[in-house]
Amino acid sequence: MKGVSPERFDALTHSPEAYYLRDMLVTQPNPMKLDDMTQRLNSLTKQHYSQQDVLRWIDVCSGTQPNTKDPAFLKVRAHIFQRNTQGVWACVDKECRLKHGTPLEKGWPFGYVYVNKRQNCDCGSPVYELHSVMNVMSHIFCAGQKGKTCPMGK
Repeated sequence: MKGVSPERFDALTHSPEAYYLRDMLVTQPNPMKLDDMTQRLNSLTKQHYSQQDVLRWIDVCSGTQPNTKDPAFLKVRAHIFQRNTQGVWACVDKECRLKHGTPLEKGWPFGYVYVNKRQNCDCGSPVYELHSVMNVMSHIFCAGQKGKTCPMGK
């Protein structure tokens, strides 16, 4: 989506989403996490954007120039850190609407999958940590009772 497009640039200047994203990134004294940006954009616009939607908005905003001499609508710099995944969390609803149109749609017995800990899926159902049970080649939720640790241990 890189390039000169006066029409697209003009559309971005009138877009609440583009304005809010640019304002978030320009006025914040510290770098923002994608999850925080997504939550904030959803709150400001009263819409429901996914993290992928926000990344697409950033791509469009950072790749659109009004002409060859002026900068893009949004200039961004990413700080990317590699880290190991600390866990995998999944929605308990096997019919979760968020997994539709993804590789999870067929054959996956749970809902949408997250790599960040969270309490609820965007569909509203609870999200629990998944554990693999190697001797039976299966997955289980690690949900434990209130005040008790996960039976799989850590």
